[in-house]
Amino acid sequence: MRDVKYLDEQYRMGEGIISNDEFKQFAKHFIPVDTKPNYFN
Repeated sequence: MRDVKYLDEQYRMGEGIISNDEFKQFAKHFIPVDTKPNYFN
């Protein structure tokens, strides 16, 4: 598994392992989560 710091450095240099468009396609597979905090559930 690659080191997160290495991947971060590569991304900041413009050499990410996937493109932004590929990430958008990947993100579509995640289940939406309600981000509003609910402290009294």
